[in-house]
Amino acid sequence: MKKLSKINLIRKIKGLKLRNLIVLSKIVFKSFIRSQFDYYFIPISCSTQKISSDLQKLQNKILRYIKYYPIKAKITRIHQNLKLDMLASRSERILHRFLNKRIEHQQFNSDFSIPPDLNQKFYTLFRKLNTFLQDIRR
Repeated sequence: MKKLSKINLIRKIKGLKLRNLIVLSKIVFKSFIRSQFDYYFIPISCSTQKISSDLQKLQNKILRYIKYYPIKAKITRIHQNLKLDMLASRSERILHRFLNKRIEHQQFNSDFSIPPDLNQKFYTLFRKLNTFLQDIRR
């Protein structure tokens, strides 16, 4: 429900006749909506493909409110024109930044020194973090 009110805020801004309409709408998007996605970067990083897909569709829908694009416009083109990242790449970048800052923490290192079970059906966050930390240590 809260996302809906923020999307309505973008719609109201679009109804105004301002010169910097797209810039103002992007500021609202970055401060109210993308900040929520950034806050949930760990669950987004390890979520199922359906959840990630649904969140990306929500972000694409909001970006189409900010600036009109035809229905057949490529999603990558929309993100390039608005100079915004796709949700998956942004959450991966935030996760890597988080891990780089925590690499020297003793408890963090002891938790991830246990080798993961390679017979797991899903690629969990634990496996993702462990492989990332092994790559950094090399």
